[in-house]
Amino acid sequence: MISLYLRSVQTQTMQILKQLLLLSLWWIPRIAGILFALFLTVFSFDVFGQGEPVWKTAMAFIIHNIPTIVLLIVMYFSWRRSWLGAIAFFVLGVVFFLLMPNKAKSIFIVLPLLITAVLFFLNWIFRSGIRKAKETY
Repeated sequence: MISLYLRSVQTQTMQILKQLLLLSLWWIPRIAGILFALFLTVFSFDVFGQGEPVWKTAMAFIIHNIPTIVLLIVMYFSWRRSWLGAIAFFVLGVVFFLLMPNKAKSIFIVLPLLITAVLFFLNWIFRSGIRKAKETY
């Protein structure tokens, strides 16, 4: 009797953990993309305090933020289409790698993009389970 109860509790617990894992798989790539965009934005603040006129500083700030803007556009279109996020983040990773002059240091930019692409791909693979978990919670 007790073992049957424990088995029932264990099954319910595993079901809850599975649903929480699937919900995490929904949010983690999106949060990673937003955090990476914020990380890239930090590098654009070096244009301030160089003694340039305001319009030149503003233009330099906008130019420095072009990769962030592209990344946010990709995030916007990938929010509901995880397959698009997987492809776009992979392509962005390859493009950033090819455009970086120092290939050894480019790993700090490319690796987060590729990890996010893999997370979006996993999100796409488990989309039916994620949909059911979202309905439950």
